[in-house]
Amino acid sequence: MPASPANCVKWCCGTNPQPCWALAQHDPDGWLDVDLADADQLISANDDDFKIWLDRYKYPDRYTDIGEQDPQRHCRRFLDELERRLCARGWLLGDRLSFVDIAVFPFVRQFAFVDIDGFRQLPYPQLNQWMAQLLDSDLFAAVMQKYPAWQPGDAKVMF
Repeated sequence: MPASPANCVKWCCGTNPQPCWALAQHDPDGWLDVDLADADQLISANDDDFKIWLDRYKYPDRYTDIGEQDPQRHCRRFLDELERRLCARGWLLGDRLSFVDIAVFPFVRQFAFVDIDGFRQLPYPQLNQWMAQLLDSDLFAAVMQKYPAWQPGDAKVMF
C-alpha cells in the first residue's frame, strides 16, 4: 500500500483498536477528536482527485494527456468543498484544528502559490483565512525553518 495521508488513516485508524498510534500516545490539542470516516473521506478526496489535478495545474508542460480539460476547474471542486466546510465549522472537521487540516494544508498551499494573487481573488474567503492562519502559525514556522543553501566546504547541517 503506497504511503499517503489517506492510507495512513486507513492503517492507523481503520481496524486498529488504538487509532493513529503516535497521536494516541500524545494528542494534547485533540487532533484525533474528529469523525474518522469523515477524515478518511476528505483525505481520500485530496489524494485521489485533487492531487492528480493539482499536478496538472502546477506543471502543465508535463501533462499532455488532459486535452481541453481545465485542471484549475477540477481543483476548484475540492476547494469548493473545503470552503463549504470552513464556512460551517471554522476548521475542516470541526471547531478546532485537526490532523486533517494538517494533512490537506500543504496541497492547498501548493495550489495557492501557483498564482497567489489569483488565489486570493477566488471566492474562498474562509479558505484564504484558514491558509493564512496556518501559514502564520508557530507550528508552520517550526517545521518550515529556512536554511541557507549548502555550498561545498560548508559545515554539515544536522536536522
